[in-house]
Amino acid sequence: AMIRYIAKRSGLAGGTLAEQVRCDMIAEAVKDARLGVVKWPFSPDKDAHLNDFVAPLIAKWYPKLAAMIADDKELTYAHILIAEMVSSYDLMFESKGLSPPSADYENLKDLTAKVVGLPQMKEYLESDKRFPFPAEGEICNSYVENVEVVLGRR
Repeated sequence: AMIRYIAKRSGLAGGTLAEQVRCDMIAEAVKDARLGVVKWPFSPDKDAHLNDFVAPLIAKWYPKLAAMIADDKELTYAHILIAEMVSSYDLMFESKGLSPPSADYENLKDLTAKVVGLPQMKEYLESDKRFPFPAEGEICNSYVENVEVVLGRR
């Protein structure tokens, strides 16, 4: 609800009711498609996670999302959510020395480049305000430890 509120205030929710509904539908699809990103830091076997969990998610959702946005001309919050997910999955694969999955989906790759190339987005992503994606190593371990503390598990 917070994302939709901010999107509406920023003019990124779609201009008509039909466009707003479509944005919401895409955003909900992204929520399902990005489960592999959410679970990544907590997976003890990253290779198995990529092969057994993430690859099927990408195979299911990337073609659908690519088709959903094929004719889009206006940037919305749904596009930003897709770009965040695509860039996260690309980082996961690249951290294992593998080709990024967006390489097979030109419009998803182009959308992600467009979003991360926006001046304000680029400035934020390069700032110390941006917590790096917890792909591997100390950043991943620290992230998991922080989540465990917040959840009262440590």
